[in-house]
Amino acid sequence: MLEVGVNQIVRMLHFIYNALLDVDFRYLELFDPDTNSFLWYQRLSLTALSRGLTWAEAAGEFAGESIDSVVGQLTDFFSDYEREKKGTVLAENMLEDFRRGERGVFLHSPPEVKGIVLDCLLHDWWVTPGFIDESDKKVQVAKEILPTFQSWRDFHETVVRMNPDGLARLDEFGNNLHRLFDFVGMGKPERQLFIHQLKDEAAIAGRPVKLDPFGVCRVCDIV
Repeated sequence: MLEVGVNQIVRMLHFIYNALLDVDFRYLELFDPDTNSFLWYQRLSLTALSRGLTWAEAAGEFAGESIDSVVGQLTDFFSDYEREKKGTVLAENMLEDFRRGERGVFLHSPPEVKGIVLDCLLHDWWVTPGFIDESDKKVQVAKEILPTFQSWRDFHETVVRMNPDGLARLDEFGNNLHRLFDFVGMGKPERQLFIHQLKDEAAIAGRPVKLDPFGVCRVCDIV
């Protein structure tokens, strides 16, 4: 019974993400504010990524945990305490998640998840010993995240949410944008080209999620 329920949950999450694409990551009426359904969608994704689980495995674990336990574990993982070490763990989990392709969690996660993940990966990177090496897993993951953006709004909403709570802080867009571009080593011409190429693009729904859907990363030679 649990396996059937878990499979239904995964299908539902793919449906929800496609619905987000259909409105280009704007408000969805299908999320009932009284049930905090979108918040649970966010928590399920973050739980899977922080623990190195699939969506199905994370949904299975949710069945045996209390709300306080789930919230407490996520708060602890994405808090400031030892965030550099947690960022390395997260990077390793993300690399495995990317290998799952269409079955991956991050590829079907909203900006409220992507922003938190990027913030954790980028935390205090400039003081990390030996970080100059571009083969660092965190840099690799950040570069693999860039092709996952399905529109300008997806990218913008993610960047303004690059904080531990995933809250939209519009006044931090510019600073977070520089943090991200500095992190992946993009020069000024590549930055301007990336923004120019993605700026007016809207998400495309009704098909499997496509990496680099508008060829922005290919043109900018990011991956």
